Amino acid sequence: TGTAVVGGEVTISESGIEASGIGITCANINGAQIGGRRNIIINGAMQVAARSTSVSGITSSGYYTVDRFNLNTTDEATYTMEQSSDAPVGFKNSAKFTITTADSSVAADDYAACHYLVEGHDFAQFGFGATGAKSFTLSFYVKSSQTGTFGLNFQNSANNRNFNSSYSISAANTWERKTITIPPDTSGTWLTTNGIGLKIWWSFLVGSNFEASSVSTAWGTTLGLGLNGQVQLSSIANATWQITGVQLEVGGVTDFEHLSYGDTLAKCQRYCYVLDMAANRFIESGTGFSQSTTVARHFIQLPVPMRTNPTLTATATAVRFYAADIGDNFNANTFVFSATPVKDNCLGVSLYGATTGMTGGQGGIIQAMADGSMTFDSEL
Repeated sequence: TGTAVVGGEVTISESGIEASGIGITCANINGAQIGGRRNIIINGAMQVAARSTSVSGITSSGYYTVDRFNLNTTDEATYTMEQSSDAPVGFKNSAKFTITTADSSVAADDYAACHYLVEGHDFAQFGFGATGAKSFTLSFYVKSSQTGTFGLNFQNSANNRNFNSSYSISAANTWERKTITIPPDTSGTWLTTNGIGLKIWWSFLVGSNFEASSVSTAWGTTLGLGLNGQVQLSSIANATWQITGVQLEVGGVTDFEHLSYGDTLAKCQRYCYVLDMAANRFIESGTGFSQSTTVARHFIQLPVPMRTNPTLTATATAVRFYAADIGDNFNANTFVFSATPVKDNCLGVSLYGATTGMTGGQGGIIQAMADGSMTFDSEL
């Protein structure tokens, strides 16, 4: 079927198509990105929490629960961070922060924030640091027990290009969507490698040394991690703050771009891969061999190539190397991760035993003797 335009005219221009006679307008479909991936935030719907779904007693910076979103703090508060099932319509999860112990005296050098680091490869499309740089829009859903103005800051990797912004929460314990458009920056150095392209700070607390006096109108060199007069969330015991639906895109704001869980998981695994180790189960991610009577070597097949050579944290060191050909067991007491990957998505783990018992050259596999995990971390 079609539409006849009677008594009017059709105008085609860079702005789109307009049929004036019947009042039909179609915006230029090439005016913004309509295909591919618009959102460069990974795990913006808080779907993946590989490390844990809830951690309490947090007093220092780090990645704890929801992948790619971390707590960055120097204050005296204590936090609980969790992947919460409380979320606005259309979303399943949010990242929730609770101030379990307040910072009762904010020092000049104190700060705390929910922190996200954009990889340079992903940020390159904005063209920052050169003529023709593009503006971007950050949108997100937020919910807090506190109302008022909150600081929101953007920085480059060197912390010498800074934009101070803010958002306001109108109603306590109510989901609200915020959209903030940031102008382009044609100055400074902006990494387009696997380093940090852009830092985003949702400020919970800021001391006077890191406090911006007002919202920016253009990018500048003065460092700010929060805003003068903002809500000092971390100084309020039992205060809560939640976020989901985080999207960062070129130009104006569009509806949140939902990805499948599988797509999101694979993107997160570029930065963190957790290999679960259940008691008495063989680690089926690869095989290995005995290097000597006291050292075994096992190869871990990663699901995706990681951002950079990761560090290894093992919570279950009670393992053994099982040589299937003769049924020998080699009890290991230490994990040592090799400094160089075998390939982009294959890593070597060395196991050192307290006793001898293996013969060099035997093939085998790791068996966990207790519940635990191996976490491979290549976060920015």
